Amino acid sequence: SWCAPCRGFVPTMRKYYKEFKDKGVEFIAVSFDDDKIKWEDAMNSLKMEWKQGIVEGGFGANSPVKNMFQIKSIPHIVVIGKDGKIAETLDFYTKEKLPELLTKLTS
Repeated sequence: SWCAPCRGFVPTMRKYYKEFKDKGVEFIAVSFDDDKIKWEDAMNSLKMEWKQGIVEGGFGANSPVKNMFQIKSIPHIVVIGKDGKIAETLDFYTKEKLPELLTKLTS
């Protein structure tokens, strides 16, 4: 709800979702919101078609998910291959590589 770059990236993710959802790609958005009500309001307004989730701990220094994936900026994309292993992580600066990566993984 509070991350302007994340909200701004939703239309781009929607485009990728529509392009790749029928090629076996699953999209799951995970939010670092501290306030579940604000997050639910944001999800209702954004109407994202893919799965949604929220992590405990927000984006603070003690966030277990942030620390586990070494997330320094958001939006942050984790791409998991068909083998169940992380194929790539993309941060705010490298997120534009996503369509090329998805094309490669689904070819």
